[in-house]
Amino acid sequence: MRCSEITTLLMSDLDLANKSIKVYNKKGKRYKTCYLNDKAVYYLEKYILTRCKDNDFIIQGLRSPYGPLTKAGVEAVIRRIMKNCEIYKHVTPSTFRHTTATQALNNGMELSDVQLLLDHKNPATTLVYAEKYRDDLQVSHRKTII
Repeated sequence: MRCSEITTLLMSDLDLANKSIKVYNKKGKRYKTCYLNDKAVYYLEKYILTRCKDNDFIIQGLRSPYGPLTKAGVEAVIRRIMKNCEIYKHVTPSTFRHTTATQALNNGMELSDVQLLLDHKNPATTLVYAEKYRDDLQVSHRKTII
């Protein structure tokens, strides 16, 4: 998901039984379905027990009135996590999206499925990830095939 999509998620969008979440794509002005793995469901269930119940936003700010977390808030959380893990690389919310796409390709997902996963209308946009995949493939080939 894009950061703007994460910050606007509502409890009513979440379907933990089906491990999915309905997401409004502001860029395409339409809804899409994103799927959650078991680990995400587990941590979401734990988080939901601790969040303020006064509003419907899933991801909330830490202070009253507990509105939605802003993009800047998400970036601050990521910076804090990176610092606590002593990782000194510049990471943004988009980094997770790009990493997911690259890993999906590395693990055998078809490019057309990655396009759907990222909700790209134009296949050329998704080809950027295929180029990264090709670079990784070349490095892997050099390491393993003599």
